[in-house]
Amino acid sequence: MTTKNSKSNEEKEILLQDVAKKLRSARDVAKNVPYELHDFCDYLADVSGNNDIVPEGMIMLLALALDDLKHERCGFANKVDFPESLKDENFQIIIYLRFFPLIIDKIADKKFSEELRRIFVETFGEAEPAVAEPKENFGVKIIKDYTVDISNKDKAEVLATENAISQCHNI
Repeated sequence: MTTKNSKSNEEKEILLQDVAKKLRSARDVAKNVPYELHDFCDYLADVSGNNDIVPEGMIMLLALALDDLKHERCGFANKVDFPESLKDENFQIIIYLRFFPLIIDKIADKKFSEELRRIFVETFGEAEPAVAEPKENFGVKIIKDYTVDISNKDKAEVLATENAISQCHNI
């Protein structure tokens, strides 16, 4: 099973499988989001169970977890302790919530991500746009510290990649 794995069931619903496992992988696969959202994903993983979920279900899970964040308690039936770290990161998680779809982009297939993104915008407002994956491994040659040989690369692609990287660092 790959990291990006969702499927449709007999009713043609879009499903994300192994939800808890994939949410816990956010630190490794979605490095371009604030760490507070990684902590929040750990909590989502704890309360979600390791079931399949539809995009609407993920939005509902997110909304319920945000209510937990607001009240600083776990309202889910499985009685997970509410993490102290989330109490301290409450404000940042709310501010950075617009980055959550970037995590879903990394743990789900394109169909699931697009549907979640559509519902996310309707429910929570603004979402960060999807980040384009690089088309190729640029394979630059490092000559010495702070000097890279890009003579065999297309200048427009190098500049576009550098711009995308600098935007990620500005988060």
